[in-house]
Amino acid sequence: MKNLHQNLIAGALLLLLFVYWVYSEYQYAARNSPTGIATVADFYARHGHAARARSIDKGGKEFIVLSPPPPSRWSLVLPSALSDYVFDAAGKRVDWHPDPGDDPSWYRKWPLAGSKGLTDIEVRSRFL
Repeated sequence: MKNLHQNLIAGALLLLLFVYWVYSEYQYAARNSPTGIATVADFYARHGHAARARSIDKGGKEFIVLSPPPPSRWSLVLPSALSDYVFDAAGKRVDWHPDPGDDPSWYRKWPLAGSKGLTDIEVRSRFL
């Protein structure tokens, strides 16, 4: 009987952990979805601030790449990189990737080399 109770408790804990992991993934995906983010202002309305901001010159045109804050430390989500939102010089979203760390072609398309780091203040003063 003692073994049965221990097995039930262990099974319940594993089930709770699994449900929490699925919920964490769902929350992270919903928060980082590009749906509803058409402009830099929309990005800041949802995320509050950018964890990383940089300017990329591509073909003589400037693009701003913003990454939202990482998942909560209580989350079980472990992306290989923060998602990237790419905006044109007018502040309109032109591209997005949920986890560019798993996709080398993303960095060929939007290279970090030669990009210029921006502060949140610089981005906000320009677009908000």
